[in-house]
Amino acid sequence: MVYGEGIHRQWKKVRQLVHHSTYLDVVAGGRSEWLGFTLIQAEQTKRENPKQYAWEYMGEVTGTDANVFSNIWERDSELEPINARTTLRGLDWGSGGPDPTIFGEYFYDERNKRLYILQEFGKPKMSLQTVGAELLRVNTHNIHLS
Repeated sequence: MVYGEGIHRQWKKVRQLVHHSTYLDVVAGGRSEWLGFTLIQAEQTKRENPKQYAWEYMGEVTGTDANVFSNIWERDSELEPINARTTLRGLDWGSGGPDPTIFGEYFYDERNKRLYILQEFGKPKMSLQTVGAELLRVNTHNIHLS
């Protein structure tokens, strides 16, 4: 087996090899075309969110600080009226079991690369009647339900 520069290995137990590599090893090996869009995403993340880059692309332990996403903030915002055609809505049915049923309405600002969560609700074990009642309650953007 040939190991490139920057690849770390160590023996943990007999017959067990721990191998660490990153996308940079592919680039250093002259095969950056294998990465395609992933390479562009990695470099963009490196500029915009160094902590996420270190975790996601370099395999470093960065800690979560109990947050899944560290670049989220809640604020009251006077957004321009959003055309209903530009919002995205989705319902993920949890099948009444332990997986939650989730409804969300979102707006993605492509120019600024920001996702606005306009509204959402969800919890596990929601009955069809409860989901319907919640959809009627949050129906503020001309979602026609009958």
